[in-house]
Amino acid sequence: MNIHHLELFYYVAKYEGISAAVKKMPYQIQQPAVSSQVLQLEKDLGVSLFHRRPFELTREGEKLYDFAYPFFSKLDEVEASLRGGDSVTLVLGASATVARMHMPEVLLRLQEEVPGLKLQVKDVPLQEVPVQLKRGEIDVFVGPVHPYEASSSEIAPLMKLSLCFLVPENHPAQRDSQIWDLLKKESGKLGSNALITLKQSEVIRDLFEEGLLTQGLQWQPDFETSSLEVVEEYVLRGFGVGVSVIVPGMTLPEGLRSLPLSRFPKLIIAGVYQGEMKPLVKRFLRIGTKVAKEIKV
Repeated sequence: MNIHHLELFYYVAKYEGISAAVKKMPYQIQQPAVSSQVLQLEKDLGVSLFHRRPFELTREGEKLYDFAYPFFSKLDEVEASLRGGDSVTLVLGASATVARMHMPEVLLRLQEEVPGLKLQVKDVPLQEVPVQLKRGEIDVFVGPVHPYEASSSEIAPLMKLSLCFLVPENHPAQRDSQIWDLLKKESGKLGSNALITLKQSEVIRDLFEEGLLTQGLQWQPDFETSSLEVVEEYVLRGFGVGVSVIVPGMTLPEGLRSLPLSRFPKLIIAGVYQGEMKPLVKRFLRIGTKVAKEIKV
């Protein structure tokens, strides 16, 4: 097997296509050259390694990629180590909410421990996490997770958070059970108890609906958004009751109160990685776990 052909196949598989691989190769090479050399690799092996349109690895391609990945994915790390130390670049994927919470404190401590550390932080939707981890576009993801959605990755839980209702300060309810009573009284109609939630596929929304289902409750949202900050704004302006999460150490905007949702699933904030954990990722998660323990509710 030609090792250079194997390297080209690794990048094609990693970035799911020849044209995408050419754009992200660590050295310059033309697309026709990649195509011809990967075809030669398939000819030498006597198998088809992937389907072109849409791109998908064959069973043989998956097997070859699993073989090549441990070597080629660690070349940068080995080079940095040989030059005098561990890799000092960390590419972090995080949900927008987590990125603004306690992440700056974790990263500041990491910078203190690792002189010359280079940081890259990306807002990554949860559904893209496994793909970006597999491609090596991020080293670790931190955010709300469903374990089954990251089944091919490793998960390191950092903290569990309680879901809550957000209400204006002058709202009559003092606990979540009173919200349910008010809802039944008004038959779930619009007004002071219109429901404001994140959009479907967001973890907080999924957990809220799971909690409703287990308690035999129904409440369809009237306002949907992709941002907890927008939920807060709509509640603050009197459009209804919002579904959010209680974040230790974070204060609500003036004019809002939170009512913890009892008997509802907890939101898990975790670090998600793939394969063998890099030393820098291990250090990052260790600091993140320590910061999480220090936070006071």
